[in-house]
Amino acid sequence: MLARRGDVRRRRGIFRLVLLVAAAAGARGQGGAAARDMFYSPAAPLGLRYSVLQETAGGGVMETDPESVFRSGDRIRLAIEANERAHLYIVQRGSSGNWSLLFPSPEIAGGENVIEKGRRYETPAGYWFAFDEQPGKERLFVVLARRPEPDLGKMIQALGRQDGGPQQRGLDDAAVARIRSRVGARDLLFEKVAPAAAGGKKETAVYVVNQTGAADSRVVADVVLNHQ
Repeated sequence: MLARRGDVRRRRGIFRLVLLVAAAAGARGQGGAAARDMFYSPAAPLGLRYSVLQETAGGGVMETDPESVFRSGDRIRLAIEANERAHLYIVQRGSSGNWSLLFPSPEIAGGENVIEKGRRYETPAGYWFAFDEQPGKERLFVVLARRPEPDLGKMIQALGRQDGGPQQRGLDDAAVARIRSRVGARDLLFEKVAPAAAGGKKETAVYVVNQTGAADSRVVADVVLNHQ
């Protein structure tokens, strides 16, 4: 089980990356461009950078491999950055099969889901996800969109709050599947970056870009959290 420290809500899981499309790490896009290069290019298509932040033994924070196997006592956060102003949604599917909301969060910008270009957002804000003694898996679904997502917007409006945490009242697997289906598999380009591949920079992250450049572009990513 995975517990959110400071909020006592229980969660299961954590962290092996499952790509929404069959893209290998370091995959190349149109013209041979890598996702990371496209993310930072002047005329960049809509892009998302995310990483797993892990608390170190000395109380510091480091980016860790998203495919790491986490152990009881490990504490993590998810860090998100966009390359333009866009709408961000992060939802979580627990072991019960219900979906709950991680972002937008009342702790970040008063619950606003529009994020600014180049700013790093961390969730849970002010807390850590902490692994307890029970192993398992949990799924996160991340959506970055130039325009608001009606299905996810309705979900957010329907979410109540009880005992300091959101309670799911409407989002189901079908709604999540509909949102996934709006992005063609060939539109998305994924790249996992490790320090050696980042020109000497100490970076461990995943980049996802929508290569179409369309006005209604979306970037979606599925993540499976593994705990052993």
